[in-house]
Amino acid sequence: MIILFFYDRLYRAGDRGRGYTPLSSVRSKPILCGILQGGMALKALCFFSVLFAAMLMPCAGLAQLAAPLGPMGPPPPTYAVPGPPAWPLPLDPIPGFLGAPAVFNDDPRVFRLYAKVGYQWMKFDASFPVPGVNPATSVRAFDSMDLQLKDGYVWVGFLGTEIQPVPRIVFYGEMGASALRDATIKMNAAGRATDTPPAFDANLVSPWEWTARDFRWWVLDGGVAFRLANILVLEAGFRTEHMDFKLTDPRNDTERFDIDPPIVQVPGRAITARRICPGCQGQIEGDPLSKVWDPYIGISGVWKSCKKPICAGSGTWLAVSDPYLKWRVRGSPWVWNRWHSNVDFHIQNAPGGFPELEVHRTVFTLDGSGGRWIEGELEAFLNITPFAKASFWAGGSWLDVTGVGHSELLLLSSTIISDTRLIPLQPGSADIPNSSFTQSAWSLGVSLDYTF
Repeated sequence: MIILFFYDRLYRAGDRGRGYTPLSSVRSKPILCGILQGGMALKALCFFSVLFAAMLMPCAGLAQLAAPLGPMGPPPPTYAVPGPPAWPLPLDPIPGFLGAPAVFNDDPRVFRLYAKVGYQWMKFDASFPVPGVNPATSVRAFDSMDLQLKDGYVWVGFLGTEIQPVPRIVFYGEMGASALRDATIKMNAAGRATDTPPAFDANLVSPWEWTARDFRWWVLDGGVAFRLANILVLEAGFRTEHMDFKLTDPRNDTERFDIDPPIVQVPGRAITARRICPGCQGQIEGDPLSKVWDPYIGISGVWKSCKKPICAGSGTWLAVSDPYLKWRVRGSPWVWNRWHSNVDFHIQNAPGGFPELEVHRTVFTLDGSGGRWIEGELEAFLNITPFAKASFWAGGSWLDVTGVGHSELLLLSSTIISDTRLIPLQPGSADIPNSSFTQSAWSLGVSLDYTF
């Protein structure tokens, strides 16, 4: 209606005075008749303008249905909400076990090398108990013996590798050793050699102390790990441990007891050849050796601390400064061990003197197979670069093996200890039930590793 009104106004302005009837006064004529009246050019222009406006009206309505344009620039970030875990769990490299950076997420084949250095406190007790030994009537130099490491403080170093050839499977190996140093061994023993004066005026009463010369320890460890989850690993492996040293410079808290005034007393705590026989020369020494073998199973995991608002999980979350902790527990209910210790007397009088000679060896051995072993370790990592990281580690272990021990006296000659009581030493062997070997260690240090 509005369009027709303006058309009528234009019609009146153009054709007034010509005698034509306005369109508004025509009620029964069709609109087309109005177009044919008056000026044809103006009427045609008005008609097509009206038609064009009518055609655009639907388009204007459809435009209201279109979505408005957003601001220019990159789309805003979106975050996926993790759903419930599915089995099997993702196969990304384990950040705690292998320390794999994000670059290896598409290729799980990882090779890691590491080196560790630290300080270790170690103790052991090798016990061969024989109750009720009377040194005055014994026919052996030592019937029972107990050796204890008192100050096994050593620097230790480790080299290791981890290889992940396929997802979920990791092969690992490690070797470690201590620096050579001297330690102190305490020996509690009972036998003819520990008799007291006046029967044996050398006064070698127990306990003794020895210097453990060149104390040495090393370990080899290897196995395979299966990843149960991104932060949980099941391990199975085998390890062997070795320890040896040389017993030298024996001493006790007494001195020689002179029953014969012409004999010159040799003062001091050292148990030497001259203390046993003032005119003699020689040495008293030992050479203990310990070996341990144990298959084991273990479990390890990772506790991570992410500084980002949202941690993606698996191996992609680590930033250069993000620390994380790795814990590890391993143990074995079945341990084999081999303990071998000996005390050798090799003493003889100086040439031209009395034909005094004391040469014998007492050997104690324990071949156990019913032992137990457990070890725990905690390691805090800090990534230095995407491929290298440093850590601080601390750990402890405990080993206990029991069984039937064995002692044996190998006698070449005894004219000093035996002749004192006129009861000669007798070579032979004996089993010693309830023998045991116990070892514990605590260690801490730093490490540096690189992942390829």
